[in-house]
Amino acid sequence: MNNFAENRKEWVFSQRNKLLKRHVPGQDKFRKLLDAAHILYVREQPSFKCNSSDVCFMDFYVPYYQLDIEIDGRQHRYEDRYDKDISKAEFLWKDKIATIRILNEVVGGLERIDIEKLWEDRVPEEQRNEIEGIKRNQMEGWRLFYSRHQISLDQPVWLYFKENRRTYRFDSILDLQRSIHYDEDKVLGVLEKKRKSNFFVSFDKKELSDMVDEWRKR
Repeated sequence: MNNFAENRKEWVFSQRNKLLKRHVPGQDKFRKLLDAAHILYVREQPSFKCNSSDVCFMDFYVPYYQLDIEIDGRQHRYEDRYDKDISKAEFLWKDKIATIRILNEVVGGLERIDIEKLWEDRVPEEQRNEIEGIKRNQMEGWRLFYSRHQISLDQPVWLYFKENRRTYRFDSILDLQRSIHYDEDKVLGVLEKKRKSNFFVSFDKKELSDMVDEWRKR
């Protein structure tokens, strides 16, 4: 990787850390609603190309749907900000990530999140179909990958995400794979305890709990 790309990456992750430390009421409530619905998401996920000056951060990225959810305050109603929001959505769509926007006052009135309804009601059908096509192709690749490594495809698996300190249960390793934004090689490395990461994963819930307890003691 060249120096420009390396420096760019360092800046991106530094900027992300600053964004994560902010307390924005609308985002804070939406995060709690996602947690209550057991939806795996990544806050301020960056989307950028190392050889480009273009970079943007997603308020809430839901990998399962390749969906960016933006929580908008009043500043987003101004024309110049509106134009930037449109450009951001177009930039993300180049990576086949759909964008929906929810106003702060709407979030304030929500009692729960129905992510599937948001996906179906707010994302254009053309985009949904394209993303689902991508996911179907990925699923076949993941199925072959885990089969070659003799990983069970039909038993529950648990994941602990260090970033938000929550545990998620998935019906299968394929469901887990679709629900996170890491490639299968990384997941396998973590599963086989040959690689460190910002998550733990195990087919045994007790084993996962033990790993998390040990990590917390450090």
